Amino acid sequence: MCGIAGIIRKTELVRRAEIETMCSLLQERGPDHQDVYLRDNVGIGHTRLSVIDLSTNAHQPMLNEDSSIVVSFNGEIYNFLFLKKELQSLGFTFRTNSDTEVLLNGFKAWGIEILLNKIDGMFAFALIDFNKGEVFFARDPFGKKPLYLYKSSNEWLFASSINSIYELKGLGLSINTNTIDYFLTELASPQPNTIWKEIEQLRPAHYLRLDMATWEVDEKRYWELKCQHDNYSEEEALELIENKLLESIKKRTVADVPIGCFLSGGIDSGLIASILASNSSEKIKTYSVGFGDPTLDELEDSRKVANRYNTDHHEIILDSGDIGVLSNLIGYIGEPFADMSMIPTYYISKYIGNHVKVALSGDGGDEMFGGYNDYLLSAESEFFDEKYGSTFIKSIAVLKDKIQSRFQRGRRNLGAYQEYSRLRPHQKLYRGIGFSYEEKNTFFLKSNTFCEDWLDRKWRGIKSVKSNTERLMLSSLETRLLNSYLVKVDRMSMMNSLEVRSPFLDKGLAKLAYSIPISLKFKGEVSKYLLKKLGEKYLDPDIQNRPKKGFTIPMHDWIQKNQKWVFEVIMSDKMTELGVLNRSKIEKQLMKSNPQNASKIWVLVSLGLWLDRYY
Repeated sequence: MCGIAGIIRKTELVRRAEIETMCSLLQERGPDHQDVYLRDNVGIGHTRLSVIDLSTNAHQPMLNEDSSIVVSFNGEIYNFLFLKKELQSLGFTFRTNSDTEVLLNGFKAWGIEILLNKIDGMFAFALIDFNKGEVFFARDPFGKKPLYLYKSSNEWLFASSINSIYELKGLGLSINTNTIDYFLTELASPQPNTIWKEIEQLRPAHYLRLDMATWEVDEKRYWELKCQHDNYSEEEALELIENKLLESIKKRTVADVPIGCFLSGGIDSGLIASILASNSSEKIKTYSVGFGDPTLDELEDSRKVANRYNTDHHEIILDSGDIGVLSNLIGYIGEPFADMSMIPTYYISKYIGNHVKVALSGDGGDEMFGGYNDYLLSAESEFFDEKYGSTFIKSIAVLKDKIQSRFQRGRRNLGAYQEYSRLRPHQKLYRGIGFSYEEKNTFFLKSNTFCEDWLDRKWRGIKSVKSNTERLMLSSLETRLLNSYLVKVDRMSMMNSLEVRSPFLDKGLAKLAYSIPISLKFKGEVSKYLLKKLGEKYLDPDIQNRPKKGFTIPMHDWIQKNQKWVFEVIMSDKMTELGVLNRSKIEKQLMKSNPQNASKIWVLVSLGLWLDRYY
């Protein structure tokens, strides 16, 4: 895992000092080595975290044999050894044992599109073919690795961190108010947009070609996840998932450095750790974080897994004083970001980074196999529609259910299913963790419908699905997963020079997951049914009854214990200068000691800290 940066200009020369400045903001991503390659109007930099082929031969930027192609690459190609053999059979020779050289020779052999469809991994890279005068930028299918781009009429800048571009172009950047609107509801930036109008991210599963002579640009999607159902039995689906997950985990253990495992106590990380431990000849390392509150953390469950598989287990406990790191975290991210679990993610990554360079995580399990409550509600609503058919019959069923519910608690709420089916697309994608559209109109002087419109477009952009639940899940890959969860994991881990690999976010496993109908993913009011059945084998026979807990912090308690600081951040001069806050209503209505306000206060604190650093 590494950091990449560079400048391509039409005519003006690129200076080494410019690239070194950009790389200075990427030191945590690549603490082991830094280098710069200059060639007239092109400059490319790289900071390296050595994981595969630790020798100096594998340093980047890397050139091919005749120096006609250069690449700066961030990520890992898990099937590089297989591709290396294929390329050797075609007559290519290799100077290194790195996956980077496979990119160089693979591009030479197959071209960009075939190469991207052959490689299996997480990546963002810039590759320049000097003979053809072309620059290619590419990003992995799920967007695990970032790639920021600044474009103008005479130059392009690219980097793994938005801060690298800000360092050179900060005075000429302007805030994207649409991004602010999205952030207030969804806590992050809506990719490809960023907080700056002049900077964007390359879309996941896309590559971009820049012609250095004509300055023409082509962008193309090279991979897309689709729903193509197969008629599996439950037993067949479970066997396929287990085998594909084992295959995915094994691929992600290829490294020349030690590997550890996040272990939250939930099903996803628990399955990763238990399957890895079951297939390892050595004791694996596992790591958990808690808050000293069993109602919030899952330390007890993670200990059960660690004890069962005799792992080398480590735990850390956080308290309200750890909120003080928030300013540094947002400064490192470089954009407003309010996923509160970034704090425990940062601290556990810091702890793991002191022991190993690579760790496996359970990210993606919910999105692949239906783990969120809104997924279950959507599925149950569809089952309800299929069972009762016409609107009239559904209304009768709902009325009957309301009468029966007065005498029987714990029943399915048919009325909730009926109401859910009436929601607009953006309301189905809305997670209820930030400000709703109505709340934005109350607490902010300037508000628009960008977030709602953007979520609606994402919903409508999903084609060829057989159910709205699948539409919701696929939309989530390009909303909550891409913009929030993957950003959190990448930035917090790389801030600590730790590479995180996610077996659930595997192309083959994802294709399998979306070939399984929702009737198998949700069963008997149980979300993520198939993974829970697999968990009965590896984790706990009673795992179906275990309540889901988010990886979060005791937010209201932490806010109350840091109330003075919180108030000062929200009511700061910078927040006033932004010109969007209705200060009186925020102070009178929102700043009350009410746990229901905690998440919204957190959003404002995060925005205030970003403004203090960059505005």
